[in-house]
Amino acid sequence: MHGMEVHTAVQYRLPVTFVLFNNNAHAMCVTREQLFYGDLYSYNRFRCSRLGSGLAEMFPGLTSVDVADVEHFATAMRAAVGLDGPAVVSVECAAGEIPPFAPFLVTPIAEEYRTDVAASA
Repeated sequence: MHGMEVHTAVQYRLPVTFVLFNNNAHAMCVTREQLFYGDLYSYNRFRCSRLGSGLAEMFPGLTSVDVADVEHFATAMRAAVGLDGPAVVSVECAAGEIPPFAPFLVTPIAEEYRTDVAASA
């Protein structure tokens, strides 16, 4: 989640394209807020941040763009594949567009939280 693999790719001119889904949120934390607090508040949704343009500033020579629709995504991917070195395509999307972490799709009751099961050491 820290993105420093991009730094390594830039340093060694690795032919890799990173596709980021930027939902301007910590999605797993948002999912927990929705699940446990009924989405009454959120401390894990943020103002818009353009990761693509930010990474381009951070790493001179890195081709890095932000896209917001399918047409621009296709264009950016075609350009990235033809590069000699790394590229980043950051897809701007809403927090709700990212599927929830699979364990949160159902809410099983763990044994630790059941009153009819003896505690384990």
